Parts: sequence; structure tokens; C-alpha cells
Amino acid sequence: MSKKHPPVTKTPPKKPQPVYAAAHGVNSRALRLSLQIAGFLLLAAVLAAWLRPDLRVWGFHFLAFLPLPVSLLLFAAAVVLLTPFGGRMVTGLTARLSFLANRSAVIWAVVAVLVFYVGRNSISLLGDGALWIKELSWIGIFEARGQDVPGSRWKLRKEPLELGLHEIVFRAAASFRPPDPPTFSQQQKEALLKKREAWFISTARNTYAYLSILAGALAVFMAVRFARRRIPPRSRAPFLLLLFTTAAMPFFFGYVENYSWMSLAMLAFLFAGIEESFPPRRFPWKTAAAFVLAVSFHLTAFILLPAVVFFLWNHFACVNENEENKHVFRRAWIVLGAFAVLGLAGYVYVKGWKGWISVLTVLPHRSKDGYAMFTLNHGVDLLNMFVFALGPVLAVSFSLFRNKSRTVVEQSRLAFLALAAACGVFFVLVFNPNLGMARDWDILAAALWPAVVLAAWRLAECDFQEHKAAVLASLAAFACVLLVPFLLLQAFERPSIARFESLLRMDRSRSAYGWENLAVYYENKGDMQNRIRAWQAALSVEKNPRYMINVAVALRLAGRLEEAESYCAEGARKSPKFAYQLLYLASGWVNRGNLEKARELVQLTMELDPEDREAPRLLENLNHQIAKRDSLK
Repeated sequence: MSKKHPPVTKTPPKKPQPVYAAAHGVNSRALRLSLQIAGFLLLAAVLAAWLRPDLRVWGFHFLAFLPLPVSLLLFAAAVVLLTPFGGRMVTGLTARLSFLANRSAVIWAVVAVLVFYVGRNSISLLGDGALWIKELSWIGIFEARGQDVPGSRWKLRKEPLELGLHEIVFRAAASFRPPDPPTFSQQQKEALLKKREAWFISTARNTYAYLSILAGALAVFMAVRFARRRIPPRSRAPFLLLLFTTAAMPFFFGYVENYSWMSLAMLAFLFAGIEESFPPRRFPWKTAAAFVLAVSFHLTAFILLPAVVFFLWNHFACVNENEENKHVFRRAWIVLGAFAVLGLAGYVYVKGWKGWISVLTVLPHRSKDGYAMFTLNHGVDLLNMFVFALGPVLAVSFSLFRNKSRTVVEQSRLAFLALAAACGVFFVLVFNPNLGMARDWDILAAALWPAVVLAAWRLAECDFQEHKAAVLASLAAFACVLLVPFLLLQAFERPSIARFESLLRMDRSRSAYGWENLAVYYENKGDMQNRIRAWQAALSVEKNPRYMINVAVALRLAGRLEEAESYCAEGARKSPKFAYQLLYLASGWVNRGNLEKARELVQLTMELDPEDREAPRLLENLNHQIAKRDSLK
């Protein structure tokens, strides 16, 4: 009789457990003290900037432009968070909100959309936002008129994929434009054109805002998912809090600029590099693809190239992950040195010491406005920039030193992040901003993403012991006096404009383009008096004929023809391509019955621009009207 065997059942394969960051012996008490001391020093600087926002303290002065009760509340919250009571508050809060810890990354992304939408920017002044909105609007206006959109907009662009993405979405949204009502008179046609332009401007602004919010939601999803895979539960909250409380986060609050999607791609690149440094070793195609995407979104992402070269070199070196290897950091130094030599050669080739477009001059006497690498203003701006963009990161970095007992894989990962961070910081040091660092904080903050991720990753490697709540409270205190006030400023019109004008007065020699942005903003708002004031301020900084003509146009539209005439004539004499504007001014004098003044302006137009086809016809018409009037006397 055969022996019966029990049925064989297949055991399901075990789900592979995630490999977390290795915890290293870090003095968590030193980390806590470092954050708290840095926090109180920051509070002292914020208080001084609050009292004197007119000084060059643009990285600290945000509370000065908010309503007093709001500023007091945020300052008091930061003080409390830096005390021992702050740690107890965080402990109680995290205990009550512990159910959120294991929520899906999708849920966190949805929550992020709501946060980004509620706190989104209301105006676009600090960067090229007004320019990009106008360019998208022109596409709609050209197409509405049945005209071809000029292809020149793609020439010399540093952000092809970013602009392409926004243009596709804008065109899709513009296809739902309501039909135009029939028009009969010229006045009705002009009113319709104005209304149509306003609709396109609003659609363009919303296109930028909502795409920025979407990029932010994807960044949150990606960061939470990465933290679940590679960071132990004890370190996830500090990692994410440090990542989300640095000053590059405003890009995702509907910020109208071309750095949101580049920032998303840069984060993807850094996370992919960390992921692909864990075993098993495979070709790092995700890291390479994210780099190509980041550069396609904006050429500034080329600062990541040395990290890519090092990562690939290290991969093909076939390093055994268990052996001690002294060559990891040597490779990093070789890559950094090679790119330094190439960078110096490029600097000499483009004559950077003479003030090439995006490279600071070394000495002030070679700069038109005296702003150079070795100047006090540049040093102060760097202090403002690093505190504003990297406040908590700097405090964390002071207390986290390299651990010599790391494995070769950990050394490679750290060298990869350090190389990317160093290149970003170097970019900040040599970049030539338009208005000190205050106006170009955006591109510089984007370049500092690698430094943020490096500090957050080092924080993730810490064993916080009993100091975790105090660390979280200190990071939140930095956000209370840096990030949150900045977001509140950009969410409301009046404080945002007040701060922006203070920046323009702070660095007057570089403020012309800022006043131009402000003038365009007032133009879109229909605020004629402030539009005139902003163009006049731009003209007082730079005697640009285009500014003269814009002052003249604003004055003419406000009915101040006498004042407009001097600006328009001077601008046309300096640049005859603007001579046609004199004809619009002549039409204004015709409407007022001053035919002689109109004839003088038409004759001046013909003198400055003999090829103008409209001026001879208008002159003939004016001569006929004057002769007819004189015959009736």
C-alpha cells in the first residue's frame, strides 16, 4: 500500500524588503544644539531686518511687509519652536497625526495640490514672469487675428522643453475661448481686441500657475515615495521637512517662471542617483534620463554634468561594494578639477572678466555698475541668498561631518551628491544677477537643490535618539520666519509690490528691468498713474529709448499730450525705429483740433524715418484740412 503524501502548496515569494540608508554615529545632541543656536541667530537677524527693511537685508526682511499681527504671530511661533516647549509641542502633534505617516504618496500629492493652490502667487514680478505671460498671450492674439506666430521666440531660448510644455497647454486652453461678438465700429473693434488680450493674459497666467502646482504635486509624490523606499521610518519626517522648507519650494506655488519643471527633473535626477547607487548595480539609465530632461527644461541644469560624469565613471570602474576603496573621492576630485579647468578656459574665452552676460566680473572697476565678485554688495547678497534659500540646510551641515567608516557604496553616493551640490554653489557664486541676488533668487535657488538634497540625505542617516522632536521643531522655526512669510507676501498684492519696490530702491543701478516688469503689471491692471510712475523710474535708471517711448505712450493714453511729446521726440531721435509713435501722438493733437502741432510731429516722423509709408499720407491729409480751415476764415 502506497504511502500518502500531503499535497504540496506553493509558498508565495517574499516581497523584497527596501534597503534603507545606513545609520551612522552622529552626535544628535550637537545637531539639535546647532539648529537651535542657528535659529536664535536667525531670529536676531530677522528682528533687525524687520526694523530696517531698507537696508540690504532682503533675505531676512519678509516680516516687515506683512500686517503686524501676522508678523508677530510667526515670530512668536518661531521663538516657541526653538525652546524645549517646541519639542514637546511637536511630540504631541506627531502623536495625534501619526495616522498620516503611512498614507499613500498619491494622497500626499493631492494634499500638496491643495496647499500649493491656496498659497499660490498672485502676481509675477520677481522673475521673467511678466515676459513669459506676455509671450504666451501673443501666441493667442496672433492666432486670433489669423496671423502666423513668429518662430523667432525659439531662438536663443534656454528652456525649450519648459516653453514647449506651457505653449501646448496654453494652446489647448485657448481653444475654449468664447466666440467674439460682431463688431461694427472701429471703437468696438479696439474694445474687443483689448478684452481678447486680457482673456489671453489671464489664460497664460493660469497656465503657468497650474503647471507649477502640478510639478509641485509630482515632486511631493516622488519625495514621499523615495523616502518610503530608502529612508528608515525614524528619519523620514526630518528628511521631508528639510526638503520642503527650503526657499526653492515657492516654484511650486504657482510661481510664474521657468524653474518649476526643471526643479522637478533635478530632484528626479538626485533621487535616481541615490537609488541606483544601492545594490544590485545596474547601468544608471534613470539618472542619465533625468539629467537630459532637466537640461531640456532649462540649460541651468548643466551644473549637474560633473556629477553625471563621476557617476558613470564610478559605475564602470566595477567597484566591489564590500571592499575598502580609496579611489572614490579621488575620482570626484579629478572630475571636479577637470571641469574647473574647462570652466576657466571658457571664462577666458568669453572674456568673463569684462562682464560677459551671465558671468560676474572679478573686479568692480571692470563692471558698469561696480557689482563684481570681490565687492561688499556681492558678499552681502550671498549671505542673504544662502540664508533665504538654505537656512536650515546650513545649520544641519555644520553638525554633520564625514564618517570615515562608510562603505565604498556610501562613499560613492555621498561624493555624487557633494559634487552636484558644489557645482550648484559655484554657479551661485559666479552668476551675474540683474538686481543683486534679490531679483534672481529664483534661478539661484533652483541651482541649490542639490545642496538641499545632500543635507536632507545626511539628515536621513542620523540616529536622532531622543532629540528628533527638537530637530523637527527647529526646522519648523526656520520655515516660520523665512518660507511662510515669503509665501504670504507673494499671495497678496499690496505687500508683494511694497517689497518689490524696496528691492528696486535697494540696488538702483540694476533696477531698470524690475521697474519695467512693474510697469507691465500696472498696464495689465489698467492702473495708468502707477504705470507712468514705473516707466519714469526705469528711465531714471537707464536712458533707454524704449523706456522713453513707453513713458510717452502711457502719458498719451492718460491724455497728457504735452508731457508725452518731449519723451516721444527724444526717444525717436535716439532710435528712429520708434518714430512711428509720433504719428499716434499726432492723431491725439488732431482730435484736440491742434492741426499745426500734429503736422510738426508728422514732419518730424518723415525726417527721422524717411521710409515710413503712413506719414506722407497723413501729412497730405493734414495740409488739406489746414487749407480748408484757413479758407473758411
